[in-house]
Amino acid sequence: MFQARIYPVSASPRCATPSTELETVAVKRNIGCRLGLCIGLQQDTVLKKQQRRQVWIMVVMTLIPIITLAILAVVLMTNSSVYTVRLQWLRNEVGGSVENAGQLIHRLQIERGMTAFYLSSGNREELDKLLGIYEQTDSAIDNISWVNDNPREVPDFFESKERYRAHLVLFRERFVSTGGSNTSIPDIMTFYTTDIDVIIGWLSEGIQLHDPAGGLWSKLISYQLLLLAKEHTGKERAIGSIFYSRGGFSQNDDFIWFMNESVAGKRFLDIALQFSSFLQQALKEAIDNNVTSQIENMRSEIHLNNHQLLEPSLAKGDRWFQNMTHFINDLLQLQTKLGNSIIEELNSDMKWSLSYVVAYAFLLFTVLITGPLIIRGIIRQTHHIQHVGDSLHRKTLELREEKRKSDSLLHEMLPKVVAEQLKLTGQTPAESYDEVTVFFSDVVNFTAMSAISSPMQVIVMLNTLYQSLDALIDRYDVYKVETIGDAYMVVSGAPNRNGRRHAPEMAKLALAIYREMATLHIPHLPDHTFQLRIGIHTGPCAAGVAGSTRPRYCLFGDTINTASRMESTGEPGRIHISQATREALLRVNNDEGEDEEFYVTLRGTLDIKGKGAMTTYWLLERPAVENQQPT
Repeated sequence: MFQARIYPVSASPRCATPSTELETVAVKRNIGCRLGLCIGLQQDTVLKKQQRRQVWIMVVMTLIPIITLAILAVVLMTNSSVYTVRLQWLRNEVGGSVENAGQLIHRLQIERGMTAFYLSSGNREELDKLLGIYEQTDSAIDNISWVNDNPREVPDFFESKERYRAHLVLFRERFVSTGGSNTSIPDIMTFYTTDIDVIIGWLSEGIQLHDPAGGLWSKLISYQLLLLAKEHTGKERAIGSIFYSRGGFSQNDDFIWFMNESVAGKRFLDIALQFSSFLQQALKEAIDNNVTSQIENMRSEIHLNNHQLLEPSLAKGDRWFQNMTHFINDLLQLQTKLGNSIIEELNSDMKWSLSYVVAYAFLLFTVLITGPLIIRGIIRQTHHIQHVGDSLHRKTLELREEKRKSDSLLHEMLPKVVAEQLKLTGQTPAESYDEVTVFFSDVVNFTAMSAISSPMQVIVMLNTLYQSLDALIDRYDVYKVETIGDAYMVVSGAPNRNGRRHAPEMAKLALAIYREMATLHIPHLPDHTFQLRIGIHTGPCAAGVAGSTRPRYCLFGDTINTASRMESTGEPGRIHISQATREALLRVNNDEGEDEEFYVTLRGTLDIKGKGAMTTYWLLERPAVENQQPT
């Protein structure tokens, strides 16, 4: 009768972990007490060093969150301080632009419109109005603060109020002295529009420096769009005055010019309203509907541009100019309200930012004060815990050492599974299994390959094979029994009972090994793959611990012997199964209705040593062309 035994794996060397190091220290300490005071003092020194290291670890672990919190507080306080300074600068820049640039742009727009109207009408009476507007513009320049620190390149006359006033006075004197004879309306529009665009650009730079988040940024954008709407509306006012003073547009370019400015003014105003709900509400309160109705009627007349129905009319031109001026003044009120709202929000942001700086400074102060106190308490508690735990740990180490010795002795005698069962139940009775499936395999021509290979190559070859097979058996409900040379033995159904699943589990393992061997090359013979003979048999067996001097866990029974005969009478690269295994596969499918199908083909009747005539089969990966018998 063939007997299979499992040899326990020898105990591996223990790793040098901190716990084992302390165990060693404790053991040596006891020896030192017996051998002399010197060794005991030496071990105490080692233990104290370990305790000091633990204290330092606790201190460092406590310092990490404290330092992190302190750094976070410093970073937040620094960022808040920088943000506060930035808000202060932005308040000066944007606030100044809102308060000063808006007023100057408004006065220049009025001056541009009146100058164009005077030139187109040729009425000397309008000159007095124009001179009065000049004085209002000069007064606006005197009342604003003028700081030109914008990075954009601008003409030199924007460097100071005085230089810009001289620039305006030069243009005015040339215009008034010649009565506008050397100046065209496009020249007037270009002169004032260029200056207005530069001033609007200052405001744009301030808006770009602000963080594009929150309501303030949208208000700044809305303010800029409102300025652009006023600018295009001012151009529309000037061009419309020319229309009425001349009785229509004689050139299509003038008509297109008017239409472009009219559409642009409306479009910028609509977009500004979309960016600011505050502006939407203020618009309803500021705009005079009667004036806007008159403006729309006169716009419709300009859009027709019917020369037959129109005559030059200074009265209509003046009415158009006054209505548009009234509308632009309403937009100025909107501009002022929105500008004040922006300044108020900037001031509010500055207050909140300053409060954050104070809060983060308080947090930093708290961390710096309480941190040392926390560390001091941690050190005291750690020393106390070490003192109490030292005596308890020594007793624990003594118990652990005795347990380790007994476990090591038990594992040298029995496999770990049996040893654990022995510890739980106090005995390891032999077990009988009604039906298991046993697998044997060996390497074809192993003796010949060993003869031409070095011992190290043989070891590497077997290690490669067994690693591959071990990886496969983990996927199935099987148990590796032993390896003897090139022989590999596996059982399913023992020691873990799995009902009638042992046969299909073993069949799937055998087919998986068959597929794996097709691609697994011999390390020192890379042009050759492993070839195995595989034999499988199903039947009863017994298992238990045999011997007392060197007890071993063994499998007994004729089933094991028959499985070995299936392997030895098999053929290279084929899976040889017995009639009992085939019937077990059929029984599982018929009884349990599982969706598994295995293909076998009849090999024939063989004279098996010790068994006599037996009908055997080949287990196939896919259907055979003939003699196919699916299970």
